Amino acid sequence: MAETGPSSTYLREVLIAAAVAAALVIGLVLSWRVSQVLLVLFAATLFGLWLDALTRLLMNLVALPRPWALAFIVVLAVGLLVGFGEIVGARVSDQISQLSQRVPQAIARIQAMLEGQPWGRVLLQHMPPVASGWLSSRASLLGQISGVFSTALGVIANVVFILLVGFYLAISPYLYVHNVLRLLPSAKRARGREVLHHLGHALRWWLIGRMSAMAVVGMLTALALWVIGMPLVLALGLIAGILSFVPFIGPVVSAIPAVLIGLLESPMHAVYVLGIYTGVQFVEGNLITPLIQKRAVSLPPAALLGAQLLMGALFGLFGILVATPLAVTVIVLIQTLYVEDALGDRVEVLGERHRAL
Repeated sequence: MAETGPSSTYLREVLIAAAVAAALVIGLVLSWRVSQVLLVLFAATLFGLWLDALTRLLMNLVALPRPWALAFIVVLAVGLLVGFGEIVGARVSDQISQLSQRVPQAIARIQAMLEGQPWGRVLLQHMPPVASGWLSSRASLLGQISGVFSTALGVIANVVFILLVGFYLAISPYLYVHNVLRLLPSAKRARGREVLHHLGHALRWWLIGRMSAMAVVGMLTALALWVIGMPLVLALGLIAGILSFVPFIGPVVSAIPAVLIGLLESPMHAVYVLGIYTGVQFVEGNLITPLIQKRAVSLPPAALLGAQLLMGALFGLFGILVATPLAVTVIVLIQTLYVEDALGDRVEVLGERHRAL
């Protein structure tokens, strides 16, 4: 007869615990291995939510079926991009090319200024040395070209994937929501639908707020730089608008090439440019964003910076790009699944006050 005493029960519990721990470890390892794919899927979901938000807005304004409304949004977006390319695309491309040439010139000028001062020479000596031997051999040059080529192909493939998956998600979002809910027990599906509603609502309004702020920041920056007579204002304004998608870090990075170009004009130009970027960020943070956030979703600055630091350390540039919407997702899930469901407390879920909009 098999032993059924306390020792066998204890052994069975130990084996079950070991199996659960092993399953968790395997799950974490697999998740880490496919983490880049998961981030691309998350970016595709964001694009689908953005298309869905615009489609819903059009459907509220005009009585159109979803496929027709989505098709109109896509055609309009493509038309705007083509029109932008026809009107200013060549100028922007030329200015970006000039920008790539002038930035190294500005860096060389700064280096020469530092070498002319005793404290500057000390500073240069303690700076990390630039990697030497970059072009030391034909093999290394070919390897770098191959690496850049493969990286470019990967970026293009990811962009195409994001556009296609986002489009298909926007065509019939309810189908995908229904299939996800089928993974839950029937008693939990109503709550799951509510959580997904909270999540989609918060991300849609965050995207609307961020896109609006990007447009305003880009136009204000280009206009202010044009007023003081800066060159390459279209390229610099476009960079400022795009990088403002990443709060806090993006504006700082976008100001660097503008200040360097201003330094080529004169030291006072660099001061003026720095003042413009500081002023635009002040207006964006204290006037534009508060107006937009009456209907959009805002996050505490410490949470944003923490998420950007963590995602940047784990996944690099792409991690920084998706850090803020990922933080929105995590906060909504914590509020709904932990604070409300596990703890039983009532909390205002992120973006909940905009539910009727």
